Amino acid sequence: MFLGIESRDRAKRWVQAALAHKQRIAGFGHRGLKHGDARSAITQRQAESLSRLCGDDRWYEMATLIDRVMQQETGLAPNLDFYTAVPYLLRGIPRAPTPPSLSVHASRAGAHRSSNSRSRAG
Repeated sequence: MFLGIESRDRAKRWVQAALAHKQRIAGFGHRGLKHGDARSAITQRQAESLSRLCGDDRWYEMATLIDRVMQQETGLAPNLDFYTAVPYLLRGIPRAPTPPSLSVHASRAGAHRSSNSRSRAG
């Protein structure tokens, strides 16, 4: 989403257009969290800190603008994952085709199977 928006200057119009077309905005609207996820404030602070440390606040500035527009337009607060996009973008971490937690689980399961097969073979 952030890469598609490209800049903070385009963020407000992008969100408003997406909402006008009834599109969902990634990182907002979890059914079980009507007032947002309290952990999101932690990830937001970490995203801000890392942005300062890297000397690159473009993604954080875009995220905070999207957050503000979404709260004004829809009343929705960001979920835990929303601000985690900032460190991923800052560090150039490739986007995975599956959620990160699923990828970690799958890699652990593969490592477990691999070590079990070696112990049975020996």
